[in-house]
Amino acid sequence: MQRRTSAPRDEIPVVLPSGCIPARTDDVALWIDTLHVFSTGIEFTIRARYRSAAPIEVFGLGPYTHPHTNGARLHLAVAYPDGRLATNTVDFRSPPHDPNHAYLSSGSAIGGEAAAYARYFLSPLPPPGPLTIAFALPEAEIGEHRLILDGSTILEAAAGVVQLWPPEETDSLN
Repeated sequence: MQRRTSAPRDEIPVVLPSGCIPARTDDVALWIDTLHVFSTGIEFTIRARYRSAAPIEVFGLGPYTHPHTNGARLHLAVAYPDGRLATNTVDFRSPPHDPNHAYLSSGSAIGGEAAAYARYFLSPLPPPGPLTIAFALPEAEIGEHRLILDGSTILEAAAGVVQLWPPEETDSLN
């Protein structure tokens, strides 16, 4: 089984809407945006909008939000239908050796005066059944919010991924 810690560079993903209802307070809204399904996993974006100007660090989005980060931090966990769990509360730079273990990696993040977003990649693809993505941002008074996806729908979408060219040998290390 090929294992990746980021979205494949040699594929065109299938796009699925998330259908996520925003978690919100009077000043902050946070939600999961469009899902990109690849042959090896799912890339999704968490977006934030806020009323007053604040730096991205206040909302803890992005690649440097791991357990050793000081200040506000997005808490993110994904539960597979078979009980596997992936979370950003472990060091995301150290993927498990077993390619069947769930792994959540943090990618790029961008923030501005009233918005921020961060991309995440989840691997491997889930089996059929409910895939639950839960997030919370306690420092912004956003408690746990869940999005439940259908693993069967994700697997069906993965069958439609377009392979652009044969993968290079170095791609299997990603």
